Amino acid sequence: MTTRMGERHTQVSTCGRRRMNSLHQTRPVRVPEPAQLYSLIVLYLHLHAVQPDSTRCASCGMTWPCEQVRLACRLRDGF
Repeated sequence: MTTRMGERHTQVSTCGRRRMNSLHQTRPVRVPEPAQLYSLIVLYLHLHAVQPDSTRCASCGMTWPCEQVRLACRLRDGF
């Protein structure tokens, strides 16, 4: 029995479009951009916390709230 490779691996859907065959690489699942942005905001707020017994940022040493914290708060308020 002869089998054609095109018929065996390619299927046609009911809409008439071809589906991807089983040998095609699947795309990695991507996290939506707002979720990525929100996780970065949380990371910045965690890293740029105020030092205990001081008014300085624990990460960059600037007067707290530093510019990174202000930007992260503005982005968080945008959500």
